[in-house]
Amino acid sequence: MRDQMRVYCREHRLPFIDMFEPFLEPDGRSADRWFMDNIHLGVKAIPVVATQFEAQGISNFLPSIPQAR
Repeated sequence: MRDQMRVYCREHRLPFIDMFEPFLEPDGRSADRWFMDNIHLGVKAIPVVATQFEAQGISNFLPSIPQAR
């Protein structure tokens, strides 16, 4: 599936951000330390996710937060 997404993104000139590989153990299993419930990434994964986005030139991917007056 990941390879198909990579090809689709390349063909449509879209960035492909691999949200799977960075969270694997060397043996190919998902690393528990990154997940809050074995499915959803936890807070510890945010810096890794940010690095993946920044590697594709996407640095402003979080919504802006209005400043309090």
